[in-house]
Amino acid sequence: MTENVYTQALAILRKDGWSKDYREGADGSHCILGALDVACGHKLDYDDHLLEPLNQLAEENFADRAFQGIYPSAIAVNDNPETTFADIESLLEKAAQGGGTTG
Repeated sequence: MTENVYTQALAILRKDGWSKDYREGADGSHCILGALDVACGHKLDYDDHLLEPLNQLAEENFADRAFQGIYPSAIAVNDNPETTFADIESLLEKAAQGGGTTG
């Protein structure tokens, strides 16, 4: 059975916690991209914080679904000082409505 990757990422954040500035915090929390990485089975490849092509595709797909021109990237919204976890939940729920499955 397929599961929506955005719904899965949200469940990961609710379980493990949300962090700013770190893909995975020392306490096991995740940023948006970190949670999407876990939801995708760690298929997103990070290289010194530079997005590889798969990361770029995930980033653009998520940005298209959730931000609709409001934010340029998941990193920009995640690390924005004014962003709250409620904002992150809302964005992931909105993205989930558009699809994006794994499995």
